Amino acid sequence: MLVEEMGVHLIETCSGLSTTTERGKMAIYESLFHASKENLERKEIIIPFMKAHLREGKRFGICPVGYDHYGPRVRNDKFISRTQRIEINKDGKLLKEAWKWKVSGHYSDVQILAKLEARGLRLLPQKLSKIWRNPFYCGVLISKMIEEPVQGNWPKIVSHEDFIKVQQMLEGNPSGYQHKKDEEMRPLTRHLKCACCKGYMIGYINRIKSLHYYRCRHCKGVSVNAQTTKHARRKGANDLFLDFLDNFSVAPAVVPLVKLQLTKMFDHFNQDQTNDDTLKTQLSDLEKKRRNLQIRHGLGEIDKETYDLTIEHLNEQMQAVSKELDKEIPKVPNLDKLLEHSLGKLGKLRQIWTSSDLENKRRLQKIIFPAGIFYDAKNHLCLTDKINEFVHAASLLSQVSGEKENGNFQDFLENSRSVARSRVELETSGL
Repeated sequence: MLVEEMGVHLIETCSGLSTTTERGKMAIYESLFHASKENLERKEIIIPFMKAHLREGKRFGICPVGYDHYGPRVRNDKFISRTQRIEINKDGKLLKEAWKWKVSGHYSDVQILAKLEARGLRLLPQKLSKIWRNPFYCGVLISKMIEEPVQGNWPKIVSHEDFIKVQQMLEGNPSGYQHKKDEEMRPLTRHLKCACCKGYMIGYINRIKSLHYYRCRHCKGVSVNAQTTKHARRKGANDLFLDFLDNFSVAPAVVPLVKLQLTKMFDHFNQDQTNDDTLKTQLSDLEKKRRNLQIRHGLGEIDKETYDLTIEHLNEQMQAVSKELDKEIPKVPNLDKLLEHSLGKLGKLRQIWTSSDLENKRRLQKIIFPAGIFYDAKNHLCLTDKINEFVHAASLLSQVSGEKENGNFQDFLENSRSVARSRVELETSGL
């Protein structure tokens, strides 16, 4: 079409042939035809092979950060191997820790990047964001050449469950990266929410007044100082949070009584539990039976049909015992010391928070209020709809123990007053 209709001629640079002559035209057409035929043959052979290669859980191209790719066609000589092999390297071991930090919810991407850099792995924020979203790290291969995901033949850096948790976390923060600089003066950033719209309040600084604020991006007029100033009519959000934290503090005077009741609660919820040692013994016996069965089948002492029926029965029994073991509440060694140490911490929540650095303040906030706290602009106070269960129980018992007229403090858990249901208000209300 180019030659006949538009007068555009082709010239073969290596031979000098061109379509300006009939013989040159036929030679070039024949060359193009052969090239097209070769490409078609390659397509029919190579693409099916590539798809089969991917469905076997193997990979084409370089691997992401944290892995070394061994194979017959690699650029670096030290990674040459007859078969493909993908292994976790030293950066991958650091990324394993990074995934744990991310899943815990106690660290922002800024903090994770800083911790990785301190350990020798420097990443850009955009790179870390891509890592959080790459299923390769949980051992899943996704390619445009195949219709569905495939389990890869390489070790996982993060489990499927934790990978899904991170994706759910990223839905609330699509970028996966906090662009706001961490400010010591605004420790409640990404933790303080508006009680009206339930959205996060953002932190900012008024550079003219040199004052820090939190404000809601959606609700008009919902703003509060971060710190309490000399001329302020109301307390700042940080001090409001400290006052709110005091509601869950346990006074040293009632620690022995609270510890006694918590011990009774723990014993109460464990008294009907089956002894896990018995279950472990049953599981061990079943594993021995299965192993012996496999050996007998390998020696030809039993036929395949009998083997299949018996191994299926043993597997079902093992699954049932494993489920019961999962239901068991684990035994806590040194429960008395653990309770005493934890209650001691609850008696100093204000001091611990004020003396901590930014990272530890946010960790404490996340542990006690895992879903964050809400600022009620109308009443100028902090609220919550979810609190750490241990802290909740200890604070309730502390109040009951401190007020003889409110409920009783009998020896039996059944005689204790019921706990008010949690909602978006002060957790100790309704007692």
